[in-house]
Amino acid sequence: MAALLSFYLPVYAEVYVWVDNAGKKHFSDVKPAPSVTQKSVEEVYIETAPAIDEIAIARQRALLRHLESSEQQSAKDKDKAKKLRDKQRKSCAKVKRMIARDKHGGVYYSYNKAGKKVMWSHEKRKAYSADLRQRKKSLCG
Repeated sequence: MAALLSFYLPVYAEVYVWVDNAGKKHFSDVKPAPSVTQKSVEEVYIETAPAIDEIAIARQRALLRHLESSEQQSAKDKDKAKKLRDKQRKSCAKVKRMIARDKHGGVYYSYNKAGKKVMWSHEKRKAYSADLRQRKKSLCG
């Protein structure tokens, strides 16, 4: 009967979460030493299924490894998203500058295979202006 009751009672694993001075987040089943300076230490209780101590410890450590890898992946994803936003912001600014130049008029030309300047037709210039506006819409929102 006692075995049945212990099966239904939840068991909690102690997990310590802290951020070191370098800003790295740590997860451990062992409380950090007082000599180590942390920005914050948080004690988290995670409900686990009751099991033999060795199995519970192995599960707890596996959970800690999973939490750490998830945290690292999250940091990588945030960094990647920031770089993408920065690139998009720079592209948006570039297109806005190109539109401003286009509004002031001017002569547009390109070079043919022989290396001679070829003036753009009115239709080609209108298409270029429309393309810039479309690029601005897609990049700048």
